[in-house]
Amino acid sequence: MDLLTPEEKFDQAVWWVLGEIKKESIATQKIEDIYFDPSLSNELNISKADQIRALEFLEKKLVLEIKKRKLPFNMPPLGADLYNLEPIGFLINIQQPEFDSLYKEYEEKQKKIIALAWSRSGQEKNLEDLINSTKKEKEGLERDPYIEEIKRTFDEITRKADEKEKLKKEIIEEMKSIAGKNNEKNQENNKTPFCITESNWGYLKFSKHGEKIKIGKPNTRHFRFLECLLDPFGTPRTLESVYERIKLSKDQKDSDLTGFDRIIKKNKQLIIIQNTIKELQKGNKLKKKIVFEFDGAKNKIWAKKIE
Repeated sequence: MDLLTPEEKFDQAVWWVLGEIKKESIATQKIEDIYFDPSLSNELNISKADQIRALEFLEKKLVLEIKKRKLPFNMPPLGADLYNLEPIGFLINIQQPEFDSLYKEYEEKQKKIIALAWSRSGQEKNLEDLINSTKKEKEGLERDPYIEEIKRTFDEITRKADEKEKLKKEIIEEMKSIAGKNNEKNQENNKTPFCITESNWGYLKFSKHGEKIKIGKPNTRHFRFLECLLDPFGTPRTLESVYERIKLSKDQKDSDLTGFDRIIKKNKQLIIIQNTIKELQKGNKLKKKIVFEFDGAKNKIWAKKIE
């Protein structure tokens, strides 16, 4: 008997993909260039095709961006489409805090799915019988002096461990508080422009308590460009690295960007970056306080503050 509905099965696939990406993000300590392998073997028996569908669903939910699809034999996308070959891996960027928010949502869904499956399988009755059948044994063990001494010892060890963990958390929170205050002080003193994300919108600020200037959605090209060039502020970045941060999925269809001619690719990346700068300059979003400069060969770009 199938214990899950099609919708519950898909939610379970989404939960699996979210979990695998989160594990990889924790292991690598990064939210960009995370590799996801839609494995055929997993504890929930989710097919490779369902994992890929779940991954594309998450991209539509704007919690991640698929940067690159790894194809068999390094075949170009056109050839893969021709032979109907599925990707064997994906390089993705996580969009925060949207990713963690959806992760928590599906964590709750997964708990409900497990409970429903358990209920439909009729296991509650078996569990109840098992509890009742061992209840007298349990009561007898609890009265045994030897068992009671073990319990007291275990409770004491647990109490001390809890106190140690509580003290550790208090120390960490205090360190975070000090670091936060120092960071606020530095930002206020230096007044270095920086980007923040709130309520699914990206903003520019020139100081901690200064005005929030709306730039655009966090996944837009121009906000990601500004975020890249301001962190850290004034650091020269290569044209290619900036483009990698701001590229969109539609760029995969541009032969100038996906071809092998490095000059054509660089020129197209430069055009995209210049157009992105023009978009940022509309409506005086930068308050005429930030400009972007290239080196002579236009291989590097950086942000500069105008006093």
